[in-house]
Amino acid sequence: MNSINQPSIIPPSIKWGVIGTGKIAEDFCIAVQLSGLNHIVLAVASRSLDSAKKFASKFDIKICYDRYVDLYLNADIDVVYIGTVTSSHYQCTLQALQNGKPILCEKPLTTSLFQCKQLLDYAKSKNLLLVEGLWSRFLPTYDILNKALVNKTIGKITELRVNFGKKFDWNSSVQITKKDLGGGTTLGLGCYALHLACIVFNSEKPKEVTASGNLNKNGLDEKVEIKLVYANDQTALISLSTICDYQNDAVISGSKGSIILKDFWCCETIIICGKPSTKKMPNDHVATNYPKTIGFVYEIEQIGKCLNKKEIEAPQARHCDSLLVAEISDEIFNQLGICYT
Repeated sequence: MNSINQPSIIPPSIKWGVIGTGKIAEDFCIAVQLSGLNHIVLAVASRSLDSAKKFASKFDIKICYDRYVDLYLNADIDVVYIGTVTSSHYQCTLQALQNGKPILCEKPLTTSLFQCKQLLDYAKSKNLLLVEGLWSRFLPTYDILNKALVNKTIGKITELRVNFGKKFDWNSSVQITKKDLGGGTTLGLGCYALHLACIVFNSEKPKEVTASGNLNKNGLDEKVEIKLVYANDQTALISLSTICDYQNDAVISGSKGSIILKDFWCCETIIICGKPSTKKMPNDHVATNYPKTIGFVYEIEQIGKCLNKKEIEAPQARHCDSLLVAEISDEIFNQLGICYT
């Protein structure tokens, strides 16, 4: 994919509206600009007009709003990206859908199964695209993974093992440390591992979910161990932490070999039966706030395809998987004693 720094005489094929002006929204806009897809960000909305204007100046965005609903009412906007804090995803997404807008919403879609089901059911009733932005599922290495699983390259799957840990400063103001913002380790990191389990086990619902971990004084999970047991005693073993740094690889074991996803959540290298394949991110020299999020270009490209085909879900991020991950997460919260209100 090539940079599109020069003005184009061709009208943009997809016009985006962006809700939120945080770091993840910045990375999204960088990816749009460098995607080479003839997409543009036409408008941005924030609760603060000053914040919207500062954000717009960075990305040459023409329209700024201090009310989200005004962006939803703009008839020129084809699709909305929601990059706000997790606790506001439900209300932002619902209001956008009520105003007829297709949606790409940052992961996790909501903080509960109930909210997730409400949004997906409403989007379906209105025949509108709604995609949970689990961006790793759109990466080329995940295409390689899917082909290997379909072809049964490693035989019968016996186990998925995922370690995902990143040390955060729990005294800081970052979202993952704040319960009222939808923080916590399972919500912030676990969704990546649980979505990978959906891929590996073909969206099967586990027959057993077991979770243990420790909560901090704010009632949020800092470190979690999860075991999922599937039919035929296949298992997923997931270790999550926001107080320790882990290697962050995923290993899928089968009767004929294994698959390793290096840095599985932003994977550029996949090793199948000892043979590595590397797919570097486009424009990987460009600085972003979060590691390798220039890879957003792949989900941006897929959203364009979905809009052109008038689809209501993306093949890499099916609604059934969003629902299953939300259901498993609810059970984990219940076992750990976490309550999001």
